[in-house]
Amino acid sequence: MNRLLQTIGLALIGLLLLLGVPSAVSWQSLGEISANSKRASVAHEVLDAHLMLGSEGERLALHLEKGGKPDDPVGRKTQATIDQQLTLIRGRIGEEIEIIGKGGASEEGEEFERLDRIARSISVPGQDGVAPKWREEIDTAIAHERAELEELKDRNARAVTRIQALTILALVGSLLMLVLGLIWLRRTIAAPAIVLFQGMQRLMVGDRDFRIEPSGQAAMRELHRAFNSMAEQIGAAAQVEAQNRRELESAVGSRSAELKQANAQLLEISERRKQFLADVSHELRTPLAIIGGEADVALRNSDATIAEHRESLVRVQDQARSMSRLVDDLLFMARNEAGPAAARLAPLNLTKLVEAVAASLRPLLIADGGTLDVHSSVPAARILGDEGRLRQLLNILLDNSIHYSEQAPEIEVSLDQTRDGFLVAVRDKGVGIDPAELPLLFERYRRGSQSAAKHDAGTGLGLPLAKAIAESHGGSITIESTPGAGTTVVVLLPEAAAGRSS
Repeated sequence: MNRLLQTIGLALIGLLLLLGVPSAVSWQSLGEISANSKRASVAHEVLDAHLMLGSEGERLALHLEKGGKPDDPVGRKTQATIDQQLTLIRGRIGEEIEIIGKGGASEEGEEFERLDRIARSISVPGQDGVAPKWREEIDTAIAHERAELEELKDRNARAVTRIQALTILALVGSLLMLVLGLIWLRRTIAAPAIVLFQGMQRLMVGDRDFRIEPSGQAAMRELHRAFNSMAEQIGAAAQVEAQNRRELESAVGSRSAELKQANAQLLEISERRKQFLADVSHELRTPLAIIGGEADVALRNSDATIAEHRESLVRVQDQARSMSRLVDDLLFMARNEAGPAAARLAPLNLTKLVEAVAASLRPLLIADGGTLDVHSSVPAARILGDEGRLRQLLNILLDNSIHYSEQAPEIEVSLDQTRDGFLVAVRDKGVGIDPAELPLLFERYRRGSQSAAKHDAGTGLGLPLAKAIAESHGGSITIESTPGAGTTVVVLLPEAAAGRSS
């Protein structure tokens, strides 16, 4: 490309020289013609003035020969005309000196001297038939001015001829350079450019394998190579695009499969919930029917003692209350799934509640050789909460830790304050939970495999209920567990200022 620009630059410089030199010379010749024309105009006036001066001199000489006087009216008038012409000639000679410049001062100086001699002798008559001296001077001046006019005419003719020759030379040279330039452009730029354009058309229609054989000047060869490089890049990009498209299609297919699998899991969970509710309904009807029947039998048995009747009724009442709590818990969880369940919130001290629940269960653990320690960094954790539900939540967590410990339970309960509220953590050293099962533990009727093997009596409602209770208080619950090393359940409850009132 640089070489091409240099070639074009040199051609432009040559064209400028070809046009500039004749133009400069022609401009100079035009100036010369203008100066010569002005000088010729002045020379004409000087010539006419000398002719007039000669005529008036003759008139004055004739007047004097006839006995006239220089100071009579005719003599004064003629002398005035002569003086006027002398003054005119002097002025025009001065203008001619300005046109010619210093180089012509000597020549025009001779004309001034000649004019002085004419002025001194023009009124003196001739002697013995000899013409007066001023007539010779005027004749010499007239001959000089005519010769000067002829010379100026020749100079202008030569200048015009020179201008014509230079103009013809410039035109011929420009046409020649134009023809040569067009031929050069045709061979070095136009033909390779046509090849490049054809290559671009091939590329546009999808022929990414088409390549150009570099030709022409170095700059065009560089363009051809650049085109080939671009074609290779476009081909590589097309391959990458095709690969990306295949990967995207694969990813979409994989994602579709994942979505289908997730949808199947949701359907499975929905079916499981329906089955669970059906099972619970069936399980509740039978015990309630038995309880009702036992109550009827007890009331009809007139031989039973009052103590026997009371004991029977107490058992019936306990079963009824247990069933009622189960139904109430199911309703609470169902409502929480539709939105945070309404809870009877009231100001309470979470620190005292945690210590009270732990104190109620501690004797059972001590009897089995276990321990239940409470650590609180908050003397009085003020929250808005439903004391009954929160007590139920803590009992669920502690009951799980007790039942799923292989040896004597070692349970630690901690209460701490964070920027988001209060954290209640229940840690044990029990059997732990498989990490793959952790995300499913808060689903109803879902129990970990280790938990199910250890504690058959569970229904799988504990943790879902605990989650519903925490969410009804504007909080959350999380589980971390390691199989064989224990489980940690953390409940976050907001402070009283951020709590909700029923």
